[in-house]
Amino acid sequence: MGSTIKGPRVKRLAREADIIEAAEWCLATIPPNDVTILAPILRPLSNDFSEDRPEVAAILKDLRYPRNRKSSWSLACAILVKDAWHRSDPATFWAAGIEVLKAMQQGRRGTHHNRNTHIADLLDDCIAEYLSDFPRATPAEIFLGFSELAGYSHEVIVEHDQDNEALVCQLAQDSEKLTNVGREEFSRRVRRATGCT
Repeated sequence: MGSTIKGPRVKRLAREADIIEAAEWCLATIPPNDVTILAPILRPLSNDFSEDRPEVAAILKDLRYPRNRKSSWSLACAILVKDAWHRSDPATFWAAGIEVLKAMQQGRRGTHHNRNTHIADLLDDCIAEYLSDFPRATPAEIFLGFSELAGYSHEVIVEHDQDNEALVCQLAQDSEKLTNVGREEFSRRVRRATGCT
């Protein structure tokens, strides 16, 4: 009988098709018309596309879509990829393509950690900051306040998922992964922030 043991994963350089696939993955829920509108806005910035450039930062701040879990950086890079592909601009295609490939790999890679160990993240920082201003606030009051921030280009709270009564959060600045934090988990975080674990 033949062996079915799989060998190690073979490394290879990225191909154009890989980058196109990654860009499509990033833009899966974005209306094509929006991509068409945004491309000429992003194109002039592509030679120096850096999030600390004020013009780029202003666009990234507003580039959020409900139900889309990709970061604004990845969405912008995916738009640049598609635009560069149609205009035969290989420099921009590959420069932005590297970013969308990283985003897709990170998005498809699950995170595993010990549930008993908690490392403070950006949502914990927001809760601690809120409690420093309103120390008597209850978890329900803080949750309500945070849910009202969703949809206003908040760096951490991306959306309020009303169907599941959860906050959709970007817990790490350099991560593509967004996480749903329900009321129970949110209350646990508030208790931990106040020392009542």
